[in-house]
Amino acid sequence: MCFVNRRRRPFLEWTKHEAHAFFLSHGTYLKPAADVMLRAGVDGFLLASIEDADLEKRFGVNDPKHRFRILTELASLCGKRPPVNKDALSRHETLMRRKVGRERRIVVSEVYFILARIGN
Repeated sequence: MCFVNRRRRPFLEWTKHEAHAFFLSHGTYLKPAADVMLRAGVDGFLLASIEDADLEKRFGVNDPKHRFRILTELASLCGKRPPVNKDALSRHETLMRRKVGRERRIVVSEVYFILARIGN
């Protein structure tokens, strides 16, 4: 009987095969990128320094949602802050500006209404 060590190795000590398994565990859509990383010898230490541009240009992960998911997972392994989804952030800022603008218009119209009632 073979006993398997169930403790996880530290992320920075992963071999290139463990890094490859990490990518394959996130779905078959990452297999081409995982294979390129395996051939390039990307281990845990190098995986910690991968950025969005690397995933897109060097490893062929073209979908921004996939890159964001990978970077978020890597950030959680490294203990870093997850990346900011710039599209979602800009949508949020636009919605907040609209909400604030709407509230401001309501306040201004209420002031005019009150002033009009006082004047009569």
